[in-house]
Amino acid sequence: KFALSDIEAFLYENIAKAKSLTETGVLFTLLNEMIGFCRDTTQKDKALKYCAELLQLLDAMKLEGSFEYATALLNIANAYRAFGLLKTSLELFGQVEQIYTQKLDAKDFGYANLYNNWGLAYQEIEDYEKAKELLLKALAVVDSYEEAVIPQATTRTNLAATLLRFGTEEDYKEAITYLQHALHIHEENGGQNFHYGATLVAMGDAYCFQKD
Repeated sequence: KFALSDIEAFLYENIAKAKSLTETGVLFTLLNEMIGFCRDTTQKDKALKYCAELLQLLDAMKLEGSFEYATALLNIANAYRAFGLLKTSLELFGQVEQIYTQKLDAKDFGYANLYNNWGLAYQEIEDYEKAKELLLKALAVVDSYEEAVIPQATTRTNLAATLLRFGTEEDYKEAITYLQHALHIHEENGGQNFHYGATLVAMGDAYCFQKD
């Protein structure tokens, strides 16, 4: 079993090796993984450093407009969102959507990840109408994939958290309906997914807003 420090060391060493061998394809993959790792371990300075490196690599590889370019921008946008760089994050999400509309089918699962994270960014700047719009788009995508039960639960949780911000009794009821569905999914799957906790918190918020 690896410790987090082992994982970071492994990525760091192999990034250095890929740079020394000019293995740009490998470096592209490793930088994306390192950005995700630093985001998940809340290492802001390192995450932003690797984001800058990946942006430089994208320019050097002349990938602009490609699907690979879009997936890298999405990863960077998620890191920026996680560390509060919301204006730049929103701009990057918009660029990703432009590429996706050219490269992907309208119901491709990639849109679910885009719209969920983009919606959360709008939630954080308190533009709840736009957040709701994007999260409903994400929900339409995940619900078209019968096997995507955890993404269905996660998207419903995100959407419910947005609806609670509108402050009306109707919105509370709609949010609770989404959360009940999400909780059922998580409990059917043994409650092991880490998103289960977020759903429980959101349901607690919903009852709190109703003064229950």
